[in-house]
Amino acid sequence: MDNGQLSQGLPQGLAKLTQMSRSKDKLHIVAKEIESQHGRQTQIIQTDFTEGHDIYPAIAEALRDLDIGILVNNVGMNYSDRLVHFLDIPNPEQIFVTYFSRSLNSEYKSQGITVQCVAPFMVSTNMTHNLPPNLLLKSASAFAREALNTVGHSSYTSGCVSHALQHIALSIFFPDWLRLSSYCVKQTETFAKNMEKKIDEMTERSASKED
Repeated sequence: MDNGQLSQGLPQGLAKLTQMSRSKDKLHIVAKEIESQHGRQTQIIQTDFTEGHDIYPAIAEALRDLDIGILVNNVGMNYSDRLVHFLDIPNPEQIFVTYFSRSLNSEYKSQGITVQCVAPFMVSTNMTHNLPPNLLLKSASAFAREALNTVGHSSYTSGCVSHALQHIALSIFFPDWLRLSSYCVKQTETFAKNMEKKIDEMTERSASKED
């Protein structure tokens, strides 16, 4: 989900919005859009989450005097630009955000705090090389609209109907015991090697568009 999608479903009664992203120009554009269309005061914090733990003291200082009612953690990161073995991923200890989010929700929901974890399938963004949307692959704006409608109703969601159906189908026809079997892992390795050239070409095209 992109910062620009947040302006399409702001909760009623929200006094102030703080948004964080690595692009200061995009932050200013979205802030002006929110303030003009919704009349909400907007604070921006420019930061790059790929830089690791060093960014958090500055974020904490910027948020120090705020009474935070809703937190949307929509930082999207690729651990690798291709299929690789777990131990070949840089900083593999960061793949645990799903379980962390669900545990936080379980521990704090009795205090009126809701933590929602959204686990989508494919969404058309720069990170997925802007693949054209279809019945299975959602555009960022369409996904954002559906995902925002699940806030307060589910603590763990695929974000949209299409992705929920994909999750169900995957669980039925391609369960964990089969997907993680030695045979399927081997087939995945073969597929990944065959796709390396195509992925490199897609990455180059995506990078040229960003430039």
